[in-house]
Amino acid sequence: MGKKIRIKDIAQKAGVSTGTVDRVLHNRGEVNAKTRKKVLDIVDALGYVPNLFAKSLASKTKSQFTVLLPIADSDHAYWHLPLEGISRAAEDLKDYNAVINIKHFDPASSDSFKTAFDEAIASQPEGIVFTPVFEKIAQANALRCRELNIPLLCLEINLEGDTTLGYFGQDAKGSGCLAGKLMDLILPEKSSILLLNLTRKMTITPHLRRRSEGFISYFDAPAFNKDIHLIPINLDIRDQIVLRESLLDAFANNPDIKGIYVTSSQAHRVALSLQNIGRKDVVLIGHDMITKNLNFLEEGIIDLLIVHRPHENAYNCVVGLFNHVNGIKSLERSNLSSIDVVLKENMNYYINKRTQIK
Repeated sequence: MGKKIRIKDIAQKAGVSTGTVDRVLHNRGEVNAKTRKKVLDIVDALGYVPNLFAKSLASKTKSQFTVLLPIADSDHAYWHLPLEGISRAAEDLKDYNAVINIKHFDPASSDSFKTAFDEAIASQPEGIVFTPVFEKIAQANALRCRELNIPLLCLEINLEGDTTLGYFGQDAKGSGCLAGKLMDLILPEKSSILLLNLTRKMTITPHLRRRSEGFISYFDAPAFNKDIHLIPINLDIRDQIVLRESLLDAFANNPDIKGIYVTSSQAHRVALSLQNIGRKDVVLIGHDMITKNLNFLEEGIIDLLIVHRPHENAYNCVVGLFNHVNGIKSLERSNLSSIDVVLKENMNYYINKRTQIK
């Protein structure tokens, strides 16, 4: 223990040549899949880390990586959270001559997403981290990247299939199912629940759809036998007046509404409307630790938030891609973060955890 691990040690343990180990570590040349797995398993078990720092100091060449991320504006404040992790990763990798270029796109515009992806591919990076908000465009570009040998990693939204290296983020369907379980525990026997998708330009992203599916699946389970009525509504977040009027109509038509589940980070908009119309008796469950949500959580208008760790996911995703490209450590295809429940009573703990990304 404590002895420096050499490529020669890995080769001896794997029963292969040092050249084979070198090809595996640097992803060069043809190596049998079984042999590659054996070598990488030994690399992980021994904790081998190449002296990449020394190599980078000897080289004047900078390696370029690109991150495609939705713009963090007032309508999409959530994206500030993964941006924290990306910025930290960029700072930590700077000493290794790695440059992390961030390209933002409008998550409500497929054209914006396509343009950002085209620009990313044109810059010929060594790898791309991206959030596949628009699935068809993402799949088409993932195939382009495969042909160009540009490795891809998904962040926050998973892309079905095997066109990418893997995924760092939440179990969206699982978090929706958890929201259903929590709502079930809180509400009385006969209740109606508003299932709200609040988006801009009515763009229902894959993770919002999967959360909705998870929430509905909990109440559709054969073992569930309570009298609960779900009312799905899709609304544009840009008009607070429309949201307020829609809530008033829903309450008028369904006086037994006892709970509201917001699939996005926009629960604070619903909380504001509930506050304005004097309905603090409704259980409100939302997602994500953005500041406005935390303020309403502290006031008791939002009852709880279901959160994962986007800052940590983003950091690990960028560093993971860097490690993969440089042959430092192999990647798991699925890297799911924890699903946590944040209440007024424990919110400060989770706020403090955001500073501990590594």
